[in-house]
Amino acid sequence: MLRLFAGIPIPEDLWDGLDELAEDLPGARWRLPEQYHITLCFFGEISHAEARDLDSLLIGVRAPPLNLQLEGAGWFGKRNPDSLHARVKENEALRELASGCERAARRLGIAIERGPFVPHVTLAYLAGTELADARGWAEQNHDYGSDVFRVEAFHLYSSRPGKSGSHYAVEADYELV
Repeated sequence: MLRLFAGIPIPEDLWDGLDELAEDLPGARWRLPEQYHITLCFFGEISHAEARDLDSLLIGVRAPPLNLQLEGAGWFGKRNPDSLHARVKENEALRELASGCERAARRLGIAIERGPFVPHVTLAYLAGTELADARGWAEQNHDYGSDVFRVEAFHLYSSRPGKSGSHYAVEADYELV
């Protein structure tokens, strides 16, 4: 079995700016820069055969290259914060790309999470962090913004748990044309 997701890596020239958002926050486990990405669709645990079929369908996802920008900060887990993130500025082409990945999964019968697509870069996972602390961090970083960056491909990643968080490996590349 493989734990897979489709995503877009964050360019290295943006890592320092994201790292500056890390602070001594109770319960926060900050992610390593090489883990920064935007998840397009999380496929979960699937077999190797399903992964091959998924790859065949993702090859057919068509989308033009994108210009993206990170803008603002927030948290997930309304009353019980579980993660902190940098938001991705609204981009309809990104939504369409994510929808294409989701359609590929559904064609294979892969059960994916329901809910709105909220493009973001997870910066930290939280355990026992107070709502007021998460809110304060988001307010302090509400004006965060990155330079615009060009996306010319997305990837199929595998995810393996490790002591310092998940380790991601690119399993396949899909060019945006």
